[in-house]
Amino acid sequence: MAGRPRKPIEMQESSRRVHRSKDYKEERQSQEISTEDIDIECPSYITDTDSRLEFVRYATLLKNIGQWNELLTDTLGRYINAQKAYEEATIRINKAWETPLSDDMEERDRDDKSLEIAQRIQDKAFSQADKCAKELAMTVDGQCKLIVARQENDDGGYNL
Repeated sequence: MAGRPRKPIEMQESSRRVHRSKDYKEERQSQEISTEDIDIECPSYITDTDSRLEFVRYATLLKNIGQWNELLTDTLGRYINAQKAYEEATIRINKAWETPLSDDMEERDRDDKSLEIAQRIQDKAFSQADKCAKELAMTVDGQCKLIVARQENDDGGYNL
């Protein structure tokens, strides 16, 4: 089908410009994919308790805005692992900068090599986390592309 993709019926109703029959609304809602009944399961390769809690937190946030599906499980798992690797490499680099320089040249060379390795790990982990974040619309660019249905509530605010 050429042209723009069809917006979900919730999105059409929230714009308050479209008047559709009840039959049409029911038909469209039956065809649309719902994220309300999808369970959030952490991948088996995330074993750390803190990482599992972080996974569930992000998945819940994505589910609340209607952007979660089971296909994103692996991407979010890779994001959590990459973020953890980035943080660990950053801690290693900070510790290396805090230690005083040794007078021994061999030890200094070893420290420089380990610092360089930690910086490479940090760079690779950051780029992987950034790619996963873009896929999950967790960056500013990604959030600008999201279409989230909002309905006005009684207080004058918006409900997601």
